[in-house]
Amino acid sequence: MAVFGEGSLTLYAKWTKEISPSAKAASLDYLKGTKANTITVSATVSNYVKSSDGYYYLVYVDSNSGKVKKTVGKVKKPEKAKGKITFKLNISGHPEYAQGKFAIGIKKSKSAYSVISPKSYVSNPEKLSTNTAAYFVPKTKKGIHAKNEFSVNILGKESRNSALSRHKCTVNQSAS
Repeated sequence: MAVFGEGSLTLYAKWTKEISPSAKAASLDYLKGTKANTITVSATVSNYVKSSDGYYYLVYVDSNSGKVKKTVGKVKKPEKAKGKITFKLNISGHPEYAQGKFAIGIKKSKSAYSVISPKSYVSNPEKLSTNTAAYFVPKTKKGIHAKNEFSVNILGKESRNSALSRHKCTVNQSAS
């Protein structure tokens, strides 16, 4: 207790239960593309996880080895246990994130990170595309044009069943 002048001021420390980092300390609620070039991630962390700083990180994970490649976002730890955290990740300039694997992590030391959630891919990467136009049908056709698909000239004679013939064939190239 600290006493100052006429009144007294009592200060209390806030103690928060912390757990050791484990692969199941957090759960990913969703990891999805919400609009062009934007990935939204939501996770729930049941208890505070011990770390070297006061942040949770969204980490980009190597798909084969499962090791952390780099951090792509960070958020301050929530005030209470069972806290929800969300990340909005802009992927313009990083197209590899659309098919990438992500997880929630904590900082163990100055340059080492530990994964505390299951790893997951983006659930609907088609929403991340900036090009949403349908297939363009050109005004002209290039290439071979026949009257119909069975009109083939075999040694100077027209035949309807030319696909079964083993003779050398040339396609009628009449303008349509």
